[in-house]
Amino acid sequence: MKKLLPFAFLGAAIFAGGCGEKKSETAAAAPSSSPAAPITSQTQTKAEDFVMVSGPLIVEHQVDVTAQRDGIVASISAEASTRVKAGAVLARLDDRQLSANLEAARAKTRSVEADLKNWQAEAEVMQADYVRAQRLWDLKLISEEQLQHAKFKAESEQWDIRRVRELLSTSRQEERSLELELEKARVAAPFDGLVARRYVRVGQTVTKGERLFWVTAELPCGCDLPYPKNLPAT
Repeated sequence: MKKLLPFAFLGAAIFAGGCGEKKSETAAAAPSSSPAAPITSQTQTKAEDFVMVSGPLIVEHQVDVTAQRDGIVASISAEASTRVKAGAVLARLDDRQLSANLEAARAKTRSVEADLKNWQAEAEVMQADYVRAQRLWDLKLISEEQLQHAKFKAESEQWDIRRVRELLSTSRQEERSLELELEKARVAAPFDGLVARRYVRVGQTVTKGERLFWVTAELPCGCDLPYPKNLPAT
C-alpha cells in the first residue's frame, strides 16, 4: 500500500500539468480587446463634388403681357400654370373689322397694279407714235408742231406712270399697316415660360397698354440649374 502512494501522487501531478496547458491555450485563443479598424464605404462622396453657394434666385424673364391696341377679347388660349413657347398665342382680340379693311386694301393694291400696267402699255404706244413722227419729220411729211405734240404725249405718259407707281407704293404701305394692326390683335408669349396669371376674360373690352397675362420663366436666367455629380447611391 505504501508503494502505491508515490505513483498516485505522480499521476495527479501529470494530470494537473495537462489541465494547466489547455487553460493557457484557451486564454491565448481569446480575442484581444484592441479597437476594431474603421470600415470604409465605397459610396463615400468627396468634398470637392459639392459646391456650396448662397444668394437669391432671380428669374430675369418675367413680364406683364399687355394689349397693343384697343379691342374686345374674342378668345383665350392659355390659362394660369400653362407652359408656353415663344410666339404661342395666348389670346386673340376681335379682328373682323381689321380683316375686312385689310382685304379692301389688298383689292385696292391689285387695282392700282392693273392701272400701272395699263399706263405702261399706253406709254409704249405713245413712244412708238413719237418715233414714227420723227421719221415723218425727217421725210418732211409732217409739221414741226405735229412732231412736238407726239413728243409731249410720250413724256406725259411717263409722268403718269410715275404717279401711278407712287399710288401703288402708298397702297402697299396701307396694306402693310393693316397687317401690323392685325398682328397686334394676336396676343403672343414673348419667350418660353409659364403663364403665372391671367387678368382678362372672354368678351372683356381692353385698352392699349392694359395687362392681359403675366408670363415668367421657370428657371433663373433661362438656364438649367446645376446639380452635384457623383451623388452616393441610395
